[in-house]
Amino acid sequence: MRRTGLGAQLSVAHDIEVGKTLPEAQGQCFRQAFLFVERFGSGGWELVHGELTGWAIHVQNFGEPYHHAWAEKDGMLYEPLHDLIYVKEFYESFAGPVEHVRFDKRKAIQQALANETYGPWEVINASD
Repeated sequence: MRRTGLGAQLSVAHDIEVGKTLPEAQGQCFRQAFLFVERFGSGGWELVHGELTGWAIHVQNFGEPYHHAWAEKDGMLYEPLHDLIYVKEFYESFAGPVEHVRFDKRKAIQQALANETYGPWEVINASD
């Protein structure tokens, strides 16, 4: 059974294979992470843009890190491609997230409206 929304907060990482992406989430990390923060950001969740560099990612991405978005709060990390909440330390052990920039809910909404996309905004703004 796939959990979504607040139900995902109760999910346990061992319910799925580590690093396995839900097919419908492929290529949707910026959108899904933004929508999660838009919905739950008042509870302290922040949107993070960065890249993944860990061993599980290298296997999936032929050795190359890739741009990614996720959400974080109090040592927890929402992974939009799995629709799960991980303990951040555990997630770091296989995904190797490297933060580039962080947005609270208000700033994320401002950036989405200003750039007319879910992200990554730092790439767009760097080219200005």
